[in-house]
Amino acid sequence: MTTAIIGAMKIEVETLCTRFEAKETEKGIFVSKKGDDTVIICQCGIGKVNAAALTQRIIDKYNPDRIINTGTAGGLAEGLEIGNVIIAEKAAYHDFKPVSIVEDMFGEKYIRSDKSLVSSAKQACEINGIPHRVGTVVTGDCFVATKAQRDDIFAEYPDALCTEMEGAAIAHVCHINQIPFVIIRAVSDFAADEKIFDEFAFHAAQFAAQISEYIAENK
Repeated sequence: MTTAIIGAMKIEVETLCTRFEAKETEKGIFVSKKGDDTVIICQCGIGKVNAAALTQRIIDKYNPDRIINTGTAGGLAEGLEIGNVIIAEKAAYHDFKPVSIVEDMFGEKYIRSDKSLVSSAKQACEINGIPHRVGTVVTGDCFVATKAQRDDIFAEYPDALCTEMEGAAIAHVCHINQIPFVIIRAVSDFAADEKIFDEFAFHAAQFAAQISEYIAENK
């Protein structure tokens, strides 16, 4: 079983590299092999293009059986707290307009995660006592920090739980290549204040990494 775990920033992948004793094979790509299992941990960089390019590169080179996108996110929904884990049952682009273009590609405006991976992520949260919610993650090439931005997202995606900058792009490439995927994000801020992100991002990323590790170790 080959599992690829993709995060945008160093803080989102460094703990996984340590836990899996992964060795850097090329810049931003770390590989761990144990018996018949391989875990590829990747730092793709921030934004949709970086995420999509790295995902396709990993698919072409390693042909993973599944892909996990791990990291932090800005909370949007009511009731979320710092460190809460969001498991993406479905992902969407909040900055790809008109939405009809996306609907023409996927038959709807969402890209849906693999059900078994969603189930594994939920199980990992329950076993580790991590508060979590399952639902919609939205992606865009911007740091959402104003009420106007949040209102614009909710106008099209009223069920959005959190926002980030890579997930839907990774999901898009996985969909094209028919690779099972799931997005796991931990709330590091509330899509309002970059200072909060700076303070809590590392700790939030640890929760997402913990869930990713569980999935990678359980077939």
